[in-house]
Amino acid sequence: MFLGMIFWLLIIIGVILLIVWLVRTVATGSSIERRVEEDPREILKMRLAKGEIDEETYNRLSKKLK
Repeated sequence: MFLGMIFWLLIIIGVILLIVWLVRTVATGSSIERRVEEDPREILKMRLAKGEIDEETYNRLSKKLK
């Protein structure tokens, strides 16, 4: 009986967490949508800041975007 109560409590908590996650995802938009809306120059700046590209590549790509 005690295990049954724990089981249902876990199910309820799981459903609540799923609902919260879905609401947050819908409210903020999916990550794919956000990436499409971002400015290419901003993406380029972020890639430079993360170290994904070097300064020479940044400058070359930045000139192409202008």
